[in-house]
Amino acid sequence: MRILFLSPFVPYPENSGSKMRAMSLLRSLKDHEVILLAFKDKRERIHDKELKKYCSELYVFQRPVITAIQRFINHFSFKPLLSKRFYTSEAQMKLKEILKDKEIKIVVAETLLMAEYIRSQKNIYNVLDEHNLEFVRASRRIKGCKSWAKKIYFYLIMMRLKKYELKTLTNFDRCLVCSKVDKKNLEKFFPDKNVNVIPNTVDTHYFSYIQKAPDSKKIIFTGTMWYEPNVDAVRYFSREILPLLKTDFPDVEFDIVGDRPTEDVLSLSAEKGVSITGYVDDIKPFLSKASVFVAPIRMGSGTRLKILSAMSMGIPVVATEVGCEGIEVTDGENILIAENPYQFREKIMKLFKDRNFRNHISKKGRTLVERKYSHEVVERELISLWEEIKSEVGRDA
Repeated sequence: MRILFLSPFVPYPENSGSKMRAMSLLRSLKDHEVILLAFKDKRERIHDKELKKYCSELYVFQRPVITAIQRFINHFSFKPLLSKRFYTSEAQMKLKEILKDKEIKIVVAETLLMAEYIRSQKNIYNVLDEHNLEFVRASRRIKGCKSWAKKIYFYLIMMRLKKYELKTLTNFDRCLVCSKVDKKNLEKFFPDKNVNVIPNTVDTHYFSYIQKAPDSKKIIFTGTMWYEPNVDAVRYFSREILPLLKTDFPDVEFDIVGDRPTEDVLSLSAEKGVSITGYVDDIKPFLSKASVFVAPIRMGSGTRLKILSAMSMGIPVVATEVGCEGIEVTDGENILIAENPYQFREKIMKLFKDRNFRNHISKKGRTLVERKYSHEVVERELISLWEEIKSEVGRDA
């Protein structure tokens, strides 16, 4: 079966949660012929050899630059900015050419960013992989606003985004989501839509368990550092939580690891103990030096692969409920949940001071990932799903 796979990023190397998820889907399609259409940054290197293991053809386009004027004009548009962020006429023409010449049976679009390329096409089965529900993420941003003016502004943005996202979903035959929470949110609006929960997955062999956890006071956060929920999380931790920890542990360090940090994130390096790496080829060496992983996420949806990678290595995780949403964790058993700066301080201090407790959280976290979120477990689910879709396509042909 020939499949067209649309992605707003080149999935390899797997140095972000979004790329890990995309590669998980590509690996599950190894028995099918996949054509990949993706976007890249100007200086990004393409690992053709690795990608060709999963794709028969590869078309990569330059990621379009959104200007300040375009951002301003978009305030008066009926469509949210994300609908245009990765849309180019060149890529659209190539997509039409592929659909015409290659007898494509299924189109898989990674995230809402690729949805503009999908049009009603006869005999083509459209699948949308929603890493996040964007309108849910936008609604959570409203809660963090302190002024009514900002609340109203973000409410209007959220309503426009919600209208666009829900309307766009009608163009797809099936939707994949990361968690039961996202599935429930979608089914409120589409009770008859095919919505499948495909958990995020981690390579438990590569992110192997650390037998002896480091005794350092190094805390880590990983993620794409232009993504708003991540920017908010590291700013919140650096300014409101880290100072509390320093009263008891003046040597505590906080590493922020991730691609394209914003100016707001870069400014945090002025604070003692905060280190910002920017882009790295591999997050594993940084994780291996950390004694605690934090996910102080206050907005967004989906599930965080960053948490699963840390748990797979046996690094204890302290997260908000939003941060660990969609992962079947238990507070005090395989993760620690904190909802304010003082709770974060208390739970991180307990991990620093109580080695037996830290080891307990470490081992139970690894066990959970092996049982529910390993490549092998989720790949079996995906292979069954593609077979189900293949049979549906066959009936409609």
